[in-house]
Amino acid sequence: MEKYLKTKAIVLKRSNYKEADRLITLYTEEKGKITAIAKGIRKITSTKRGHLELFNLVDMQAVDHKGWYILTQAESIKTYSKIKDTLAITAYGYYICEIFEKLVPEAEPSDILFKLLSKTLAYIDRSPSLTLLNAFNLKLLKILGFYSRSQIKNLASSLIEYLNQIEMSTYKIISSKAYNSVIEKQAHNFLKNFTEGVLEREIKTKLES
Repeated sequence: MEKYLKTKAIVLKRSNYKEADRLITLYTEEKGKITAIAKGIRKITSTKRGHLELFNLVDMQAVDHKGWYILTQAESIKTYSKIKDTLAITAYGYYICEIFEKLVPEAEPSDILFKLLSKTLAYIDRSPSLTLLNAFNLKLLKILGFYSRSQIKNLASSLIEYLNQIEMSTYKIISSKAYNSVIEKQAHNFLKNFTEGVLEREIKTKLES
């Protein structure tokens, strides 16, 4: 029996499938991370084509057919166009979606994770910074149970202070402050290496230096 799904979702990943289809990985409010087939989306005439771009927050409908989700409708709520306008900031978006897609398990919905992801994309779109990206990386690791302060006790005191600060601060507070660019880069390298250790594989997205 076919089951219908209607939910909000964020587009994390896309890959070509067959001649005109795509496999779309989404993080949904109702079902968590799922992969769905968007049939015919690579055709110029597809009405879903523009709505299922990376990073987009969408209203979507799908049918669960024999274990496969097939997208029947998608409409953009937010497209985060500023993320897509600048190559360096687009890399932030790719990094966010890559580590989220790789770290978060399938079909385990979480309101906390959905809000973290959507809020991060909104802030990166509005006031991008490496510290916001670092905060997302750290907060995601912490929510998933991979990070604790005991794991940074041997780092330099300036880096520990920075990591503790962004762990506890809201995005609003982070966006209102200026941070030392050297510390920001050190923190990014630490968090990236830490995340790769959890994943046991390389993060493909490279940020501009």
